[in-house]
Amino acid sequence: MLFNELYQNGVKSFEAKDFSKATDYFTQALDLQPKNTTVLVNLALSEFKSGQKSASYSYFKKALHIDPHFVTAQQGLDFVKSQFQMREIPHRIEYYERWRESFIKPFSVVFPLILTLMVFTIWGFRTLKYFGNRKKAYFAGEDPDSYGLFNLVLRVFLVIGIFWSASFKYDSSLQRGLVKSDSVPVRSAPIANGPEILQIYGGLEIHILREKDGWLQIEYPGTIAGWVPMDSILRL
Repeated sequence: MLFNELYQNGVKSFEAKDFSKATDYFTQALDLQPKNTTVLVNLALSEFKSGQKSASYSYFKKALHIDPHFVTAQQGLDFVKSQFQMREIPHRIEYYERWRESFIKPFSVVFPLILTLMVFTIWGFRTLKYFGNRKKAYFAGEDPDSYGLFNLVLRVFLVIGIFWSASFKYDSSLQRGLVKSDSVPVRSAPIANGPEILQIYGGLEIHILREKDGWLQIEYPGTIAGWVPMDSILRL
C-alpha cells in the first residue's frame, strides 16, 4: 500500500476503536516515512489505547526528538508520563551524561558555535592589538604591556566553546534508542537463551552499539553492554 492509504486506514481503524489494527497500519506507514511526526503521534495514541504505555511513551518521545516544538507530542508525552511510573535501574551516572543533560540537550548547536565565534573574534582582535603594541614598545625601547588577565580569560572561554561545539558533533555520532517494551532482558549473547545480565525497562534511553541477526547490542549508560531483540528498541 501507499503511505496515504496506510495512514487513512490507520485513522479509520482508530476511529472505529480497532486500536490493534490502527497500530499495524501506522507502523507500516512509519516504515515508509520514519520521521513523520504526525504518524508517530497517532501510533503513540494507538499504542496507549491498546494498553502499551511504554511503547506510547517511546513514540511520543521520538516525535519530540524530531520536532522539539511539536505541542501535541509534548502534551501526549506529559499525559503518558502521568499514567505510568518509569523504572530506573542501578547505574553509575557518567560525567558525559551529566554534561549532555546540562549543556547539550537544552541547547541547539548554533548557540555554542555563535558564542565561540564571538569569543574568537574578540580574542583575535585583542591579541593582534597586543602584538602591535608590543612591536611599538620594542622599537621605542619601552617595556611591553603584559598579555592581560582578560585575554587569558578569553582564551579559556575559547577552549570551552570549542569543546562544547565538538561535543555536539560527538553526541550526534552516537546511535540512541528507547526501550518500547515494558521490560526487556539484556543477554550476554545475541541468542534467545543467552545468560541474562540485567533487565531494562520501558522508556529508558540506551546507546546502540551494533546489530546482528535481529539483535542489538546496547548499553544503558553506567551499566554493562548486552544484547536485546531489535523489535524491543525504537531507534531515535
